[in-house]
Amino acid sequence: LSGPSHLVAVYRQVFFVSECQGKSLEVAVALAKEKNVVFDGKSAQRFILSAGDQFFVPPHNIYRLENHSSIKEAKLSWTIIQVSARGCRC
Repeated sequence: LSGPSHLVAVYRQVFFVSECQGKSLEVAVALAKEKNVVFDGKSAQRFILSAGDQFFVPPHNIYRLENHSSIKEAKLSWTIIQVSARGCRC
C-alpha cells in the first residue's frame, strides 16, 4: 500500500487499520492550499500506525499512505462522512 496522495474535498474521512505490521503504516496529512492540490510533504503531519489504529482526515486536506513493511500488506477500511448544510436531525 503506497501511492499517490488523495484530496478530501468537503467530506470527512475516518479510516480503520485492520491489518499491518506493527508501526509500519505511515499516514501523512497536509492542508490543501487554495487552487493547489499538490501534496506538500514538508508541511504534512505524519503518524506511524499499527493494526487496530484509526485516524481522521478533515475536509480540504490531502493525505498519503505508505506501508513501510516488506513482509505484510496493510488493509484499511474507511467511511466518508458528508454533513448536510442543514445539519443532522438525528
